[in-house]
Amino acid sequence: RDLINLGYRLPRFISREPDLPHGENWELVPWGWTTDLWKWGQRHRWTCPAPPNEFVQQVNSRIFRWQLEDELEVALPGSAVLRSVSELMSHVGKSVIANSGWVLKANLGMAGRERLLGSGPIITESALNWARKRFANSAGLVFEPWVDRVSEAGLQWNIPTSGDPELLGITPLFT
Repeated sequence: RDLINLGYRLPRFISREPDLPHGENWELVPWGWTTDLWKWGQRHRWTCPAPPNEFVQQVNSRIFRWQLEDELEVALPGSAVLRSVSELMSHVGKSVIANSGWVLKANLGMAGRERLLGSGPIITESALNWARKRFANSAGLVFEPWVDRVSEAGLQWNIPTSGDPELLGITPLFT
């Protein structure tokens, strides 16, 4: 009712793809762009104002994020971009103390996905296998010491097809 009183129509929920509207009067506004999502929007003839795919990959890259943190001198002490199993083993062996936790993150993983948790200076064989697979298919992995959370927040950005990125908002995570 509040939406109607404000002059908006109630949303219509659709559960089957054939029921979706078609045509350029509709705009696809996803949470995040992918090539497959853009192609899907094109099949429906929707307006799809996606930024170039290389921009999407860059802003979602954990390696890019770490490089910015390093440049701004706010990277976690002991964090690093690692590009091989030998670099991983060397870094863990020299920078991790007994029983301290650490996390290894795939370059294009999101949130808690595509990460590996470890503890202490020894890497298990299953962890090495996980890392080998990701090293073979990416520019590297990001290593970080595990830290106790004080708070978390989500940052929502708009990356336009041209022009500067725009910070839309910051939302604290309450769990």
